Parts: sequence; C-alpha cells; structure tokens
Amino acid sequence: MNDRKQRASKLDRFKPELVKMDGENVTLLQMVQWLDKRGVKISDTALSLFLRKHRKRREHELLMLQIVNGTEHCREMEKVLDKNPAPSIDTLVKVFRVLIMNVVNEGSLEPKYLRMADQLARTAIADRELAMEEAKFAETKKSAQIKALEFCLDEAGKFPEVQKKLKAAINALKKAAAAA
Repeated sequence: MNDRKQRASKLDRFKPELVKMDGENVTLLQMVQWLDKRGVKISDTALSLFLRKHRKRREHELLMLQIVNGTEHCREMEKVLDKNPAPSIDTLVKVFRVLIMNVVNEGSLEPKYLRMADQLARTAIADRELAMEEAKFAETKKSAQIKALEFCLDEAGKFPEVQKKLKAAINALKKAAAAA
C-alpha cells in the first residue's frame, strides 16, 4: 500500500461516531453541524474525504475477511469431497434451483444478488452442456472405434489369429458401450 506515515486528523477522535453516522446515512451537513457543536470546524469536502478513506479501508478489511472465510470454507468442502464423491451436475442444478427459490422467497431482489444468481445459472448450464457434450463425444468415439475395428476385422480375414484378437477387442468395446 502506502509507506508514508499518515498525519493524525482532528477527526480521528470522532471516528467511531462518524463511521456510525455514515452507516446510518446521516448527511454530510448534519455531521459537519454535529462536529461544529463539539468545537471542530471542518468543510463537508474534507469530511467526505475522511469518510471515503475509512469506507475504503473497511471495504478492504471486509474483503480480506471474506477471502479468509472463503478459504476456510473451501478447505472444509475439500475435506468433505475427499470423503464423499462430488455431486453430479444434475444434483447441483437441483440445489441451485432451491437457492434461487430462497432468494425469490426472501425478497432479496437486489441487483447484485440477481446478477450473482444469473451468473451461477449460466455457469451451471454451461457445466451441464459440457458434461452432455463430453458424454456424446465419448459415445461417438466408442462407435468410431467399433467401426474401425470391424473394418480391420474384415481386412484381417486373411489372418485368423489377428481376426480372433480383433473380435475379442470388438466384443469388449461393445460391452463397455452397452454398460455406459
């Protein structure tokens, strides 16, 4: 951040009260008048700068706290996932639907939560589509492998030992495809 030493402000001794008033949406003019009653003469611009600096500091502290809590939550989730297999995409989509209903039912229609819900929905949908594409690709790959082996089998008709091994490989692939 900044290596400079900060000067003490005449507002520092009133910081707790000013921060509280700022959180209660008291106007700058009201705060300036409150300070004036306590013998502190200050412009609303200077007070605004003081409050902005402390808001940024608080936001930074909250962000750091969220990161620490998020890291701890991730560690806990990793421990749980180590013991239990990860849920399927379908399960995650169902959980996500419940979360959306909770947001709607609680009336939390703040734009930031709606944007978050939208982004989560898009991510869940993209993950589901990717899983479906991967499954389709795996099926196509197996089918292509079977066709290639069947072609080789036809060509290997001249060599009975090779033909026998190819038949075994084709049967194994067909069983794997049927099991999937």
